[in-house]
Amino acid sequence: MFNLGVHWIDLFRWLFEDEVREVCGQNVKVNPEYDIEDNSFALLRFNRGVIASIGISYTVPDSFPLGRDLYLSVRGTQGAVSWAPAYEGEKDVLSVCSDHPDFRGSPRRELVFELESVAGYSGVMGLEYVRDFAEAVLGGRDPAITGRDGLAAMNVVEAIYTAAEKRCWVEVEALE
Repeated sequence: MFNLGVHWIDLFRWLFEDEVREVCGQNVKVNPEYDIEDNSFALLRFNRGVIASIGISYTVPDSFPLGRDLYLSVRGTQGAVSWAPAYEGEKDVLSVCSDHPDFRGSPRRELVFELESVAGYSGVMGLEYVRDFAEAVLGGRDPAITGRDGLAAMNVVEAIYTAAEKRCWVEVEALE
């Protein structure tokens, strides 16, 4: 959860424009080659009632597409949106499914985003993060993702580990 989950927690906080109030979690160690858990799961309850689930794993088969099982899915009363980031890829696909009358005749739609091919960790997403950070430093402004955002996400991760240990829901330490 410290290595991978923290990014998804940060994304959820941004997406819902809300803070995580409490969590429950479970950490599992399957592969003896790792000295940490290789699977971590959590439910996050946000202040306004949204519940998000996160499953982080290092145990997908090598044959799994792109060697990773990462996606974001948001479900609501009108439908669902799903996205599996391409990372080093050159195309992202966002799937939208709905039974709403506006989707009649086409209840499933895919939006394809062509991405700039960029070598390195997380491809174009990593480049945009570094670019924004450099521009913020040079321009004397806060970056899009601040140290406060990092601290808030880390507080959620710490609470997940505590919840897994205690086997109960745990409140997340709020930032002042």
